[in-house]
Amino acid sequence: MLTQSQIDIIINTMKPFNPIKIGVFGSVARNESIESSDIDIFYSFNSK
Repeated sequence: MLTQSQIDIIINTMKPFNPIKIGVFGSVARNESIESSDIDIFYSFNSK
């Protein structure tokens, strides 16, 4: 499970790109992560 601090870091890192959606997938999203797990992030945005 992501901590609020990790969520804030993800949001603040992605904010300059103006995403319309940010999410996680993989073991973190399934609440099956272990200490050495990475965080898989997806995002979408409107292209111009």
